[in-house]
Amino acid sequence: MQSNEMSEFKRSLKSAFFPVQVPDDVVRLWWNSLLNYSLIDVQQAISRAVMDPERRGPLDMPAVMRKLGGDPEKLARLAWNVVFDALKYSGAWVDFGDPAITGALMEINGLNAIGEASPRELQFMRREFCEAYKRMRESGRGTPGAIRCGEGMLLDTVKVELPSELRQIAASKSNMLESGEKRQERATDEGALKNVMERVRGMG
Repeated sequence: MQSNEMSEFKRSLKSAFFPVQVPDDVVRLWWNSLLNYSLIDVQQAISRAVMDPERRGPLDMPAVMRKLGGDPEKLARLAWNVVFDALKYSGAWVDFGDPAITGALMEINGLNAIGEASPRELQFMRREFCEAYKRMRESGRGTPGAIRCGEGMLLDTVKVELPSELRQIAASKSNMLESGEKRQERATDEGALKNVMERVRGMG
């Protein structure tokens, strides 16, 4: 989306939540998280999420992301292929640029575990990875940063080029995590300031 489309995006989002009032900081969070998609795609995804008869509870980001991202099973298999191909970077740190991929890898003990697995174990690990990846993607969770591949001494970090289907999702997920961290930092700062003010009043 482009910066000049912010007003139209805000109208679409507030209309989806009506009659609940959506604060501007929540609008900004959604905007940052969906920035890598076109406005028309976002509007259509919001509309499909609102009308989805299988949705339980209020509208949320994962519900919209599912409408944007395509078939979850296909994307999980694609992510596994990216991970398996990354085994060639043995000895380096590998940055997938997708917190969901790295988070799913952490749940199955990392790239090293895949490299050491037997063919039978790989089938099980593939299934476990795909399930973990889908959970990470749908919940907006994940682990940002690089992960070690192999036991070598290379200090270089290899940045993996993701397929286009995964690239938009990864960018949106990173924005969601970053926005969440900023909200947490702001809440911590506000809490610290409140404590200081209370101590000052207590001294008066």
